[in-house]
Amino acid sequence: MEEEGTGSGLVEQAVQLVERCWAEREVPLLLSELGSGEIGKGVRTEGVGLARFVETRLQGRVRLIKHKDVAQLIGVIPWHVDVRDEQHESGLLERTRRATPQGEGRFEVGFWAAFRKPLGSGRTRWVRSEKPVRFEDVREGFSAPDGFIQVERSFIVDPGGDANDVVESMERWSKEVDVPLGTFQRARARTSGEATDDLLGKLLATLDEDEMRRVTMPLDVVNKLRRRD
Repeated sequence: MEEEGTGSGLVEQAVQLVERCWAEREVPLLLSELGSGEIGKGVRTEGVGLARFVETRLQGRVRLIKHKDVAQLIGVIPWHVDVRDEQHESGLLERTRRATPQGEGRFEVGFWAAFRKPLGSGRTRWVRSEKPVRFEDVREGFSAPDGFIQVERSFIVDPGGDANDVVESMERWSKEVDVPLGTFQRARARTSGEATDDLLGKLLATLDEDEMRRVTMPLDVVNKLRRRD
């Protein structure tokens, strides 16, 4: 019988997201991504931590895996996936850097994240059109950053959306603000360190200002995550 509070609908939605991520890309769904949108709201309403929710309410259907060196890097995989040890868990999490959905690799990581990452209530989102491309969330009523263009909430794709939904939303946004999408496409070759396609670059590009302030990791871990294969 379902416990009082978080209902079966929330449980099923969470399980489906994890299974879909694995079925389509064979990578873990990051815990932070699972906790975005309606699932995160539902879990917070019950006063339950997201990791605790996964470990207790989703037990036997999905499981948590953690990176052995990066405490912030936690993922969720279907229960049936065989995990041998912590080294294997770390390898699965690092696989996310090599599992770029069709369309995502064409654009700067920060630009893609601006349309992919849920926007908190009482915030507005802005994206920078010059290098290094990144997005910034600002409290409603506050001035927009110089050189940034607003991404209205209606253009941000729901957590259940796929890469095609993101690209379609980008195209609609590009027409509305009259800025060519090519402005945000990635160069085929890079000669500077402004942006990277390594795991560290992808992680940092998806963090907002508050999250960036809370992230700490040793230098040897930084160097490891900057490797590209």
